[in-house]
Amino acid sequence: MLVIGNNPKITRQTNLIASGTLSDGTPVVVNVDGTVSSVAQTTINASSGNPQTADTNGAAIEYAACYDSTNDKVVCFYNRLNDLVGVVGTVNGTTITFGTPVTISTSTTGDHNALFIPSTSTTGPNKVVWIGKVGSNTGSYCVCEVNGTSLTYGSVGTWNTGARSIKAAYDSTNDRIVVAYRDTAVANYPKVLMLLLQVGTSSIGTPGSPDNVASSTITDDGQISLAYSSHNSKFLITYPASNQIKSNILFISNAGSGTFTINGQVTVSTDAITGPNYGNIVYDPDQQVMVVVYRTSSGGGFVKATGTDSSTPAYGSGQTIHASMLTANAVYDSAAKKVVVFYTRDNGYGLYKDITANGTTLTVGAEQTVLAQSVSGSNLFGLVHDTEQNTNVAFFRRVGDSNHAAGVCFQLQHTVCLLYTSPSPRDQRGSRVAASGC
Repeated sequence: MLVIGNNPKITRQTNLIASGTLSDGTPVVVNVDGTVSSVAQTTINASSGNPQTADTNGAAIEYAACYDSTNDKVVCFYNRLNDLVGVVGTVNGTTITFGTPVTISTSTTGDHNALFIPSTSTTGPNKVVWIGKVGSNTGSYCVCEVNGTSLTYGSVGTWNTGARSIKAAYDSTNDRIVVAYRDTAVANYPKVLMLLLQVGTSSIGTPGSPDNVASSTITDDGQISLAYSSHNSKFLITYPASNQIKSNILFISNAGSGTFTINGQVTVSTDAITGPNYGNIVYDPDQQVMVVVYRTSSGGGFVKATGTDSSTPAYGSGQTIHASMLTANAVYDSAAKKVVVFYTRDNGYGLYKDITANGTTLTVGAEQTVLAQSVSGSNLFGLVHDTEQNTNVAFFRRVGDSNHAAGVCFQLQHTVCLLYTSPSPRDQRGSRVAASGC
């Protein structure tokens, strides 16, 4: 007999007693109403769905995506014939369906980022924010909201008139968007600045002043990566410098004035970075490490990991993704507790490998094919994890369908739990409840 609650020796108290025999010997959870629940684990095998075209109005080349956890939708932004277009997707298992695409801007667009900003006292209702560039080098933004399967949006605003290689991340502690970019007006140096969403509007307040990360000229687009650690409210940034790959840890030191503390620079790789959008940084919240995906001019695609608790990064050993890895993006799969790298290589297919982190030690899984068809010309993959469906969604250029924007779902092997609740002393009916994750 297990007594839940107060001391049974003291009178005038209610004691709930959990009782019941579980014949299979599985673990149990004791509930507050006196029932017990057995925990049965079920393995969901890796699988993938069929690609679905999102937009038939023209060829699309560059993508970014995020997951709106409030509305349980994925949102993708992309360049379609140089227009900025957004679309809402609904995921069911490994199937995705799309709402009607909306044209947000008809100016030449690129360097896409998609951020989900949950409701706060500053932002008001949940927002989806596009950060990127329009025209030649104008750092821009647009604040959107998901309404059913539709995307509503405000006007496109400007945060900088000389920005490329743009990457953005949301600091949930300070309620600020941080943007990293190369400053085309000042020697193409890597810089960071802060943006603030304003309450109840579809606009961003006056940006903070940009801070130099390093006095290193960046010559190509898409070679900066940035990610946020919710563990300690710090960012990791990587960028090319002196024909090597460098990184720093930085954090917001004053959210009101928009200033950062930028710690010392370390080397990720002594080989030069090559190619735009051949990598990214992903935060693994279970291991509390940053997993960096990158490509060098001599060795192909790699991954390395570092924590962010120290003032400077301390990377573990690098592991190879593929010697011919080309366009790549990465996301954290919270169901499988792994980082997923979605990429293409010399065969032109859409492929992935999963990365298991144990501290800064990484183990790379076998290559899996999601799309046995060409995805070449996808200058930047959109990649997002739907936590409700335990599904990853990749957005890409569907070469076999007139280069239209498309999406495909795939799941990693993961475990879900089934809880069987025994009858309570007052109610002899049991119940069975499925719960994702264990």
